Amino acid sequence: MSRLVVDPQTLRALQLALKSTLDRVQAEHSATSNAARRTLDTVDAAVKLRQARVQQCQTALAACRNSEREDCSIEAAALAEAQRHLAAALNARRLVSQATADYELQARASLKRLESLQAQGHRYLTFKLDKVAAVNAGGPGGTGSVSVPGSITVGLVPPAGLGIHSLPGLPAGFVMVPVDQIDQTENPISGPQDFGKGYSIEDLDYAFDLLSSQVLPGLANGSSPSSFAVTDKANGSYGTRSLSDTYSGFFGGDAIRLERRPDGTYAITNGRHRVYVASRFGREYVPAKIVGGLP
Repeated sequence: MSRLVVDPQTLRALQLALKSTLDRVQAEHSATSNAARRTLDTVDAAVKLRQARVQQCQTALAACRNSEREDCSIEAAALAEAQRHLAAALNARRLVSQATADYELQARASLKRLESLQAQGHRYLTFKLDKVAAVNAGGPGGTGSVSVPGSITVGLVPPAGLGIHSLPGLPAGFVMVPVDQIDQTENPISGPQDFGKGYSIEDLDYAFDLLSSQVLPGLANGSSPSSFAVTDKANGSYGTRSLSDTYSGFFGGDAIRLERRPDGTYAITNGRHRVYVASRFGREYVPAKIVGGLP
């Protein structure tokens, strides 16, 4: 089975690119916020000038009416015009204030999501770097391992020839099945063109990394779906890149299901996309339910 060769320098470059992108977006957000505040200050200054003009016109009209002049139409017209200009400035300030508030609200939410995605990406790439280093240290068939913060140490390459086996905390009815014992000769999934269900090959590869680095260790340490949800909320993780979705994807109603054949291989009943990705990226085992019970 061929493995995907990853250049560590490429992963480090991606980490730097993620940080650079976040820094640039944060700088642009700050610049836009400052520009919006300057615009609001300009409008506020215009409002004050127009308020002063209205007061001047009111004073002039009052003085005219208190004088012996019979016609104060000029002063009245000036006041009406000043009031119209003030009303326009007040409306502009209202619009600018609302637009600024709306922008800040949406921009902060978007920035928070981007920061969360950047953090997830950094953790993912760090895990990949550790994984590459471990595999390089152990050789193609090595048993390198990676320690992920908040989890137990996970073996990257389980011992060869272990066969199907269970793991601590694995949900009832599930076992770890060697990928090389799963028959894919009739698997219709053959490339990116066959991924049209809202997730990509990269999403599923990421899910396998989360499975091995956090979900399985978490289950072994007593974690539950609810505790995964708490961790997702704390990390700002959601969707296909969350622990909750990873758990439900592998152990929920759409879990990988296999049927054991007389020759000892397994036919895929459900989960063809995940089995394809596992095989494509050199995964040794997948969690699955064996249709008809364990052999």
